[in-house]
Amino acid sequence: MPDLLLGLALLEGGHPALSYTLLERASAGIVGQLRRQGGVFQWTDALSGAGGGLPGHASGIVPLYWLLNLWGVAVRDARSVFLLGPFQAPRKIGLRQHGVRINRSTRKLAIKFPSGNTLEVPPDAPPQLLQDARG
Repeated sequence: MPDLLLGLALLEGGHPALSYTLLERASAGIVGQLRRQGGVFQWTDALSGAGGGLPGHASGIVPLYWLLNLWGVAVRDARSVFLLGPFQAPRKIGLRQHGVRINRSTRKLAIKFPSGNTLEVPPDAPPQLLQDARG
């Protein structure tokens, strides 16, 4: 949880690169736990990186809210996507959820819905709900 709060504070304060670096480091620790211990845990020991507390606990994963704020986009369902704000990650991303494919960078947002319909949105578009016209 402290990582989330600090990461969001960095975003709000206009430091998305630092927020992303913190996210990468937190993610690396979680991946290390998965490799060494076979799962995620309630908390992580700061010195050893070992997971402790309850196994499989949701607080042991990277907060989705943080990722969504860095990416500025969230898939609602197979027919709609929330454009939350600007893309703040240092590298382009691709994600797939509910059959919706999203490619986002500082230059564009491309959405392909399961129906085959595609949308391209300019990078400076305001927050809005984007829906499949064929939906």
